[in-house]
Amino acid sequence: MHFSLRHPLIKYAATGVAAILLIIITVTPLMTAIVEGWSRRDVELRSRLVFRSIEDKVANAISMAGAFELTRYFERLAEDEKLVALGFCDESGKLTNATKLLPKTLKCEDLPQGSAESFSTLTTDSGRYLVSVFPITAGEKKGHVVLLHDLNFVDARAREARLYLTLALIGVAVGLSGGRPWVAARLAALD
Repeated sequence: MHFSLRHPLIKYAATGVAAILLIIITVTPLMTAIVEGWSRRDVELRSRLVFRSIEDKVANAISMAGAFELTRYFERLAEDEKLVALGFCDESGKLTNATKLLPKTLKCEDLPQGSAESFSTLTTDSGRYLVSVFPITAGEKKGHVVLLHDLNFVDARAREARLYLTLALIGVAVGLSGGRPWVAARLAALD
């Protein structure tokens, strides 16, 4: 069998391959954005859950000046694989309690310290992190609890989703081209 590049079936196959590649190139960023959005919302929900579950204990430690106890409590919480670090910023903007892994570049005065929770992304040499800031009041004392969650797994999820999407589209293309016995018969008849 000898086919020239002008053969209609070769042109058809090349067009099909180009279309699959175009679909992969077009859909992959969309898939990545969707997976990243879902994952980030999951981490934000997890941050809220962590804060709600520790809020009373943190408020008690702040109001009773239990700084040492609060830091030890934060260290135990930071043993979680995705919760990297915790800290407490007092109302003057000073970091009074922090776990060992809280990046030194993270300063209380750089964080939004309003009356509502806030979320931002911090990128360091070791990866991306979600910084969650929650206001807290304990009697006369006010401040903000800072949670730092690892976002590196989000990048891994996005890579995995891109791989699976690419493999699925290639599988569909191979299935469509290999599942047609008439293509082989047509090629043989045109030769």
